[in-house]
This record gives sequence, C-alpha cells and structure tokens, in this order.
Amino acid sequence: MLSFYSDGLRFNYATRGVGSHTCFFQHGIGGNLTQPFRFLIGPGERCSDLDETGSKFPRFRLAAFDFRAHGATPLGDPKELRIDRFADDLIAFMDHLETETGLLGGISMGAAVALSAALRYPRRCLGLVLSRPAWLNGSMSPTAVAAYTKAARLLQDESSPQIAVEKMEQSDVYRRVAAASADAGKSLLGQINCVVSDPSIREAAIARLLSLPTGQRGLDLKSASAITVPTLIMATPNDPMHPLGFAEALAGAIPRASLIKLAPKEVNDGPHIAEVDLHAWRFLSSIIG
Repeated sequence: MLSFYSDGLRFNYATRGVGSHTCFFQHGIGGNLTQPFRFLIGPGERCSDLDETGSKFPRFRLAAFDFRAHGATPLGDPKELRIDRFADDLIAFMDHLETETGLLGGISMGAAVALSAALRYPRRCLGLVLSRPAWLNGSMSPTAVAAYTKAARLLQDESSPQIAVEKMEQSDVYRRVAAASADAGKSLLGQINCVVSDPSIREAAIARLLSLPTGQRGLDLKSASAITVPTLIMATPNDPMHPLGFAEALAGAIPRASLIKLAPKEVNDGPHIAEVDLHAWRFLSSIIG
C-alpha cells in the first residue's frame, strides 16, 4: 500500500499510467480512490490509442488518494474535516510525487477540493475537471444536507448500522432523493451500508457526514471568478445531491469554463462513465495532447 503524510496523518494513494503530466482526480464523500480509477482508463488498456473521432488520447499519470476519514486513510482530528484542509492534503500529495503542476479534478467532493486547491494554489494547477459539483457558497444543496445529517444521526442513535439503513429507507428525505434519482438514492444508502460492511469506520462516517456538507470556505462564485485556467464542468439533470444549477452557476463565474450537460446518471453507471470519459479526454487533449 502506497502512502504519504500530510499534517502528521498517513494517507493511502495510488497512481496509474505514465506521462509527462499528472491528472489528480479525487473521489466524492463516502467514497475512496477506487471511484476515480473507474474513469480515464489509459490508452495502453484500450484496443486503440484513438477515440471514435480519430483524436489521439493524451498520455498522463492518473493519481488519487483516500481523503481523511475515507478509505484506508484514518479520521485524524475531526476538526480538520474541511474542504480547504483536504486541498492542503492534495498539495502535499503533489509534493510527495514531486509534481510541481498538474491537472486537478474530481467527482462531487473531489471537484470541490480541486476547486479549492486551484484557488489557494493557482500556480500548481494547469486545468480543472469538475464532475458533478455539489458545493456552492460553502454548502451542499438543502436536500443533500438534510439527507447526510439524517444518515449521521441514524448511525449515532441506532444500535446497529443495519437498523440505520432500514430506518433511512423509511425516511421522507430518502424517498424524496430516490424519487428524483434512483442512483442518488442508492448512493445515499451507501453512506450507511459502508458501515454495515465495516463497523470500524462508524466514527469516521458520522464525522464526515456531519462536518463536510456545510460551512466550507472559498467555494463561492466570487472566489470562482478568480480561476484563470481552462475548466471543464460536467453535470447531470434531476440529481438532488448534485444540482445542475450549481454547475451552471460555476460555469458562469469561471471565465474559461465550459459546461457539459450529461445524460441522467442511472444505477448502471457504465454509460455515465463512458460519457464523462469522452468529454474529459477531449478536454485533456486540448491541454496536454
């Protein structure tokens, strides 16, 4: 298992591929580094180095790590569960890999961390890939905040995580989320089901669900307007956890941003991954191809 240290905490990480540039692509809340590694499969793992348009895939290293209180990285100090602290950890990861500049991006919370890093360390960022951004003006959507708070309280109060899952499925907030998007409903239950699979992470799951959805500094439109690098923003409709309006607002604020509206994300996310990859490859090719 590969690791680096930031602020005295040991972080789990992995890389894939080779190239003169590195793309740092990070996971969402409750996830781990296996999530971003499902995207951007390198050209050496494909039948051809060309996509269907005849464009050559850029060669680069993909790098991802488990955030604090996620995956194989321990919780540490719960007070440090902040997006700006995660951005500092990302820069420490870049330093560990001896990478002065890179392409930064991520999914949901990973996108928020990439944005925060680009704002606070602008010289380290060559471009941004923000997939399904979920934070605006320091908070997730009211529905997401209510849903994650409910999940955390159930994990705190119920005698077993399995009972917490069952009560979440019966809750009004879960039913609203699942009615809008079956995939979002599945993801919400996953925030508790991970504790069913591994009860040892219960404290970390509660801490991240309570700390991260609100009160995050620097993720506002005025700050975003200071971003000067090329930025790709991708979002899906009908997702209460990742509102399309958040992506549209960021795209309007970031001077060199382009917005791609993806098809709705289904429980079978294979088509979604393929669509994200198509647009991400084209964007990366425009920068490093």
